[in-house]
Amino acid sequence: MLIKTATSISSRTGDNSKYFETLTDFDSKYHRTSANLHYLGNNIINKDGSINVNLDYLNYSINDHIKLQTTYDESLGYLNRPKTDINVYQGKVDLELPIGNVTLSGGAAYSQSKTDNRTNYDYITNDYDLNDHFVYREQIFATYADIRYKLSDKLETKIGLRWRVWGY
Repeated sequence: MLIKTATSISSRTGDNSKYFETLTDFDSKYHRTSANLHYLGNNIINKDGSINVNLDYLNYSINDHIKLQTTYDESLGYLNRPKTDINVYQGKVDLELPIGNVTLSGGAAYSQSKTDNRTNYDYITNDYDLNDHFVYREQIFATYADIRYKLSDKLETKIGLRWRVWGY
């Protein structure tokens, strides 16, 4: 896709005016993949308990091709090929076990993500090195346990603990 823009900048008195004309040609390619695996098991442990398991994966990729040329008062041109890859993995397990008026439940979750972002200039008309590369990682682990007590058909109480730790 070719985009042409024109910009004129001037002071209030009309002095020191600048004029820019920019031609940008870019092509973007996006790709996304995702998957989910789900399991629900009922009637486990005394035929009243349940287990719920979820596993997820997501990949998102962006590959761009950008060519820019600015002319007239300030000339700048470059060919840029930015690329971003994002991968996310998640897993979660929940257990529930009713025993009379009490229900015990607990679970754990884990998430890991990685973002790899790269900007490469094949050429640039000024002498600056604008290439950049960074990788961002994150991990999260969480767990919980609680007890729910049914006092009547309309009233119940619940107490529990939650713990979460994350890192970069």
